[in-house]
Amino acid sequence: SIGSSAFHKCHSLTSVANRRDRLLAYSKLFSYCSNLTSVTIGNGVTWIGGAAFSRCSNLTKITIGNSVTRIGAEAFRDCTNLTSVIFEGVAPTMDSSAFSPLAEGAKAIVHPVYASSFGRVGASLNGLIVELAKLQITRSGLVNAETFFIEFKAPGLG
Repeated sequence: SIGSSAFHKCHSLTSVANRRDRLLAYSKLFSYCSNLTSVTIGNGVTWIGGAAFSRCSNLTKITIGNSVTRIGAEAFRDCTNLTSVIFEGVAPTMDSSAFSPLAEGAKAIVHPVYASSFGRVGASLNGLIVELAKLQITRSGLVNAETFFIEFKAPGLG
């Protein structure tokens, strides 16, 4: 277990990728990490604690896994260079101060399957402008003479 504020003011940290456990859930865990530029929160995390990434002034991109259901107060407060938050699942419940203030034009990029949980495209979600992830065809071809397949994914989304 890693407690609250464990990486507080860790200026040498540039990225965080957590794909399995609840490490990122604790309050103030990465606050004031001034050189942190990207964060990937894995599918094992169910909530992001208050001020977990507050004042990470160089943070530009966050990917939030599909199991996150709640984002605490000021979780990403004063991440003033944040321009892209990719949500891999439905819209989590979040405090109104979770993302404030943000860079102008900051986007919440959502998978079309979950788009209705975020409201409408172009709407504001705590200061983030909701935008659909663009689908990318990864493979296509014939299965047999009667069946054609198309495999696709949204960039940044599995």
